[in-house]
Amino acid sequence: MARRSGEVAPLRHLADRLFDTAVRHPHDIRFRALTPDSMRPLLVFESAAEVFASSPELRSPEAELLKAKDPLVAETLLAWCGAFGNIARTARTLCIHENTVRYRLRRAEEKYGILLDDPDTLLTTWLQLRAATARKLSSGSGSAPVYPDRSTPA
Repeated sequence: MARRSGEVAPLRHLADRLFDTAVRHPHDIRFRALTPDSMRPLLVFESAAEVFASSPELRSPEAELLKAKDPLVAETLLAWCGAFGNIARTARTLCIHENTVRYRLRRAEEKYGILLDDPDTLLTTWLQLRAATARKLSSGSGSAPVYPDRSTPA
């Protein structure tokens, strides 16, 4: 709530951002009230996508290659991270066999060099893939480029 006139503009900006994000992600909204608390994950993923888009040096080339060349392995890695490393839950989520999950994770490590046992690498790889997924969903494209072209205005 704004108590002074100078506080109105930032709150209006926040409200616009919440509504814009809700429109881009209608299936991810879990609450009727759009608050920063209820939308925090989506706001973080969108902000991360903007950071990755404007700072290509932060992107992992291995994750980029994985997403482009082996989307099923990338999807499995995302689901596995979302299941906190639980193979059985990942398999149920993706409707595949547990051995398929293990095979795809091994492929991510061996073919793409993604270190699944290093928490920092895993976190940044997951964030990059998750942010790319959020950006792709918000743009409504199927297999369009993962990051938006920053040369044209939105």
